[in-house]
Amino acid sequence: MKLTLADEQHIRDTEGWLELGDVISAFKALEEIDPQHRAHPKVLRLRWQIYAKAKKWSNAFTVAEGLTRVAPSEVLPFVWRSYSARRMKGGSVAQAFELLRDVSDDFPDEPLVAFNGACYLCQVGRLDEARTWLQRCFVAAEKSGEAKTYRRRAGDEPDLEPLRKK
Repeated sequence: MKLTLADEQHIRDTEGWLELGDVISAFKALEEIDPQHRAHPKVLRLRWQIYAKAKKWSNAFTVAEGLTRVAPSEVLPFVWRSYSARRMKGGSVAQAFELLRDVSDDFPDEPLVAFNGACYLCQVGRLDEARTWLQRCFVAAEKSGEAKTYRRRAGDEPDLEPLRKK
């Protein structure tokens, strides 16, 4: 599905409003997109970002879930779905981990999946498993040239504090 020039402009407007931190204007700009194009992955990515900034986690979860279906080869929608599940009403860290674990074999070379899995496991007290997932993250990050980035993130990430203390 190809977006029109007008829809591309609405996307740029939405991105601009998001950069400025104006969620309401970003949402309004996104709503200007032709209804037949609102399930486009670009539109859904922006919609998730709007809901996340607004802390509307149930809505963000629903959008991420839809995005996993329209862009199943992209890792970010699956990470976003877990992130939203952790924060939405009725969600939990355990649910976030289970969702991510279910797709982790689909993205074995993606350090972000293993990193977030390690964070969730730490938060539920499964530190030995968390260490294994963090090691998986570092191996994947080494392959992708992101080792320094993920080692720094691991040192700064509050969710991994229980692992650092052990």
